[in-house]
Amino acid sequence: MTSHPTPARIVDLIERLGRSVRLRGYADNLNPAQWEALRYLARCNARSNTPTALAGFLGTTKGTVSQTVTALERKGLVRKAFRPGQGRALSIKVTGRGRDLLRRDPTEAIETAMCRLVDQDRSGSADAVRETLNGLLRIVQDACAQRSYGQCRTCRHFQADAPGGLPHRCALWDEPVSAAQANEICAEHQPA
Repeated sequence: MTSHPTPARIVDLIERLGRSVRLRGYADNLNPAQWEALRYLARCNARSNTPTALAGFLGTTKGTVSQTVTALERKGLVRKAFRPGQGRALSIKVTGRGRDLLRRDPTEAIETAMCRLVDQDRSGSADAVRETLNGLLRIVQDACAQRSYGQCRTCRHFQADAPGGLPHRCALWDEPVSAAQANEICAEHQPA
């Protein structure tokens, strides 16, 4: 007889998995916050690579983000630049060295384990787990008044197959969105 996991047990498993991810984050002379910042900056769109957006994504203060970005910059993994025509507004971009380091991301072992589970699970329950975790994350973000920071293609402002030469469009910014940009993280994301 199989017992069904209680919500408290599921939360415990999520927390333990999170600890495993964080423990792997002490690699290549980086700490978990630096790895998470580097991952975010490599995956976000050009409007979301700001210190403010990064602080929101990490759920931390601008001061803490400033220290994280400064450490990454000293290591040659990111560079800051002023945004043209926007005064003192900064953008943070991952350098080639930073992208090279991300190819050795310590969370890759967890990703590999997840791929193994998906390969073993032909019933589609991996999709159900992903959808359940996405739903849980949305509920928690709503309850805590946090932004969702999702991929462009999952946003209510995303218009697939828009006219004008590019396959998609952002209705919020009234800008074209390429197929690659549709997979980038946006700080203005609103779940569809």
